[in-house]
This record gives sequence, C-alpha cells and structure tokens, in this order.
Amino acid sequence: MTRLAILTALLTSVLASGVRAQDQDACSNGNIRGQYSFVASGTVGGAPFATAGYGIYDGHGNVQGVIQASLNGSVLPPTGWSGTYTVSAMIAGTTPGGPTVCVLNKTVDIPGYKLVVSFFVTAANGFKELRFIATTGGTTVSGTATKE
Repeated sequence: MTRLAILTALLTSVLASGVRAQDQDACSNGNIRGQYSFVASGTVGGAPFATAGYGIYDGHGNVQGVIQASLNGSVLPPTGWSGTYTVSAMIAGTTPGGPTVCVLNKTVDIPGYKLVVSFFVTAANGFKELRFIATTGGTTVSGTATKE
C-alpha cells in the first residue's frame, strides 16, 4: 500500500507539473493584440485624476495610444503615449499546483504629461477585458480596458 501511495504521489506531481507548464505556455505577449479603449481614475501625486483613451497592443510587447486626462480639476490636452508589456503565468492561490492565470506587467511613458507609470494587469474573457492598477509609488490609479 505504501508503494502505491508513493507511486500515486509521484505520478500526480509529474502530471500536475505538466499541466502547469502547458498553462504557462498559453500566457504570452501574443495573447494581447489589437485596440483597447480604457477609462481610469484615482490620484497622481495626491491630486484627483481621471482619464480615457485607447491603446494598440502589437502582440510582441509594445503598446501605443492616445490619452486625455483631468488632473486636479484641470483638463489636460490629448496626447500620445507608448509603452512595453510582458504577459506571464501566475499560480492563483497559495496551494502549489493551483490554477494558472495570465497577468501583465506594463510600463507606459506619457511625455506630454511628463509621467511614467507601471501597472499590474489582469485579463478576463479571453483577453477582451483588462483590469489594471498602478504600481508606481505616489500613484493610485485603477481602471478597465475593453477590446474594440
């Protein structure tokens, strides 16, 4: 009985590892391609911030777009932005071998606003919906983006 338990445990861990590796291969920069419109709000440097715009993802880790924002009640002019992103796999939960989800890390440069911001992004509905939160200190911004 002990040998059967050990064999079962080994087989299960090998099979679980294979499933995880396969899931991780499914998470790549190619998962996100095309145009997404977005809205976001929060604070930048302690001032209220709201924005709308769009980004075009190339499927190779590059993104560019247009944004218009309001900062502390002042409407800023529309301006272009560009950035990079990386899609990677992450184990959900705290149990080894748990389900794998795809997440993005993105950094954008908005020269017209003299602002560089990094984001943690989750994807839903086959990468048709994105939910993001800023990870840059002094910036509390979150929002959603939808594939056009």
